[in-house]
Amino acid sequence: MEALEEIFSDLGIQLDEEVRKTLSLALQELVDETAAQRTAELQTRQEERAEELHATRQAQALAAQETANAKIEALETGRIRDQALLALYREKAVEPEAALSLLQLDELRFSQDGEVEGLADQISALKEREGALFARPVVTGSKGNFIRSSLSAPACSLSDALAEHYQIHSYYR
Repeated sequence: MEALEEIFSDLGIQLDEEVRKTLSLALQELVDETAAQRTAELQTRQEERAEELHATRQAQALAAQETANAKIEALETGRIRDQALLALYREKAVEPEAALSLLQLDELRFSQDGEVEGLADQISALKEREGALFARPVVTGSKGNFIRSSLSAPACSLSDALAEHYQIHSYYR
């Protein structure tokens, strides 16, 4: 108000007391109204920012959940593949990797007790369809009529050697 009075005095305009009060009240109302508008705008911006931040966090949480689910599914798929390969070794598959490619792994799931549901059925069906993929015991006719496996290829890795050992020596089962 003092700045306004200084401007009026420079212009040579004299204001009486009542005009000064009215002018002062009008200026105060204008300042209060402007301050209220700016406060409301600021509050609106803060609310919008909070909503954006909340939406961003929800999107990040959803993306993290999807990533975790994908990793869990990949691990489960790997475990199913490993269980199927182990079962093929136990069933004396001559080429377990080739036999594995003939199984429909995407149809297999883990049961509540941790077993792979449907794996035994698929291997049985595969044995019936593709019997050549599985070794047949050879009866030698020697004393005791021992049954020996005829393996087509020697073990080439530690895991192959262990699988062959456990296939030959059934007392480990």
